[in-house]
Amino acid sequence: MKNYYEILEVNPKASDEIIKKVYKIKVKQNHPDLFQGDEKTKAEEITKELTEAYNILSDSEKRKNYDLELEQNDDKTDELEQYKNIIISLKEENEYLKNVILSKDNTITTYLNNDVNYNNYNNTQTYYNNAKEVFNNIKKAHNNAGNFNSREYFNSILFDLKQLGFKLGILLLFVISILLIFWGITGNNIFKSIF
Repeated sequence: MKNYYEILEVNPKASDEIIKKVYKIKVKQNHPDLFQGDEKTKAEEITKELTEAYNILSDSEKRKNYDLELEQNDDKTDELEQYKNIIISLKEENEYLKNVILSKDNTITTYLNNDVNYNNYNNTQTYYNNAKEVFNNIKKAHNNAGNFNSREYFNSILFDLKQLGFKLGILLLFVISILLIFWGITGNNIFKSIF
């Protein structure tokens, strides 16, 4: 939607007299007869927009209706902006949680790869004994680094996943609420077109 106040570069609370004066000044500055070639075409377009804006803003009834429509459009824009910000925030948090899980997975893989080379074992018993020894070494290393507990590790992963699920649920409720509000305001049942 065009913002006629921005086109004329006047305040939305400007009086009719100011709008008329600004319009006359801008039309004189951009009159097509003052230009040639591409500049003349551009000046014609600017003059057309200025005249369109003036015709709406100089008529009190048209201006009143236009102001209402502009206000409703701004409200919708604000709601969409909030929705976009929430989605961006959730995406960033989702990326953070994925990085946390990958980091924890990489830590375990690093310990296993540093202490055990699975391709060198021909004997099942030897493999079992060495794997057991590696696991004990990992436990010792983690105990020395701050009392490692595999249950705590998996609980932390589960907690991270619960947080993600909760936030996705909140997002879903928010989207449904927005759609219901839209339905209430406009009377358009958007659910029919979705389902």
